[in-house]
Amino acid sequence: EVKHLLCRLIGQAEGKLISIEYGTEEKIKIPVISVYSGPLRSGRNIERVSFYLGFSIEGPLAYDIEVI
Repeated sequence: EVKHLLCRLIGQAEGKLISIEYGTEEKIKIPVISVYSGPLRSGRNIERVSFYLGFSIEGPLAYDIEVI
């Protein structure tokens, strides 16, 4: 029911680490924890990804990650 209310975010994956860039003039990278990193490649690859953002006590979480 709720899925149609959510918006996918665009971020960057460096290996298994995901971050969102925020800001217009000075970009701030916000790290996001991947819940399931199956589609991401390990190593030093840099890929554009989209995902749904969730939150936990540990911080922001990335759900349903797709490589763009």
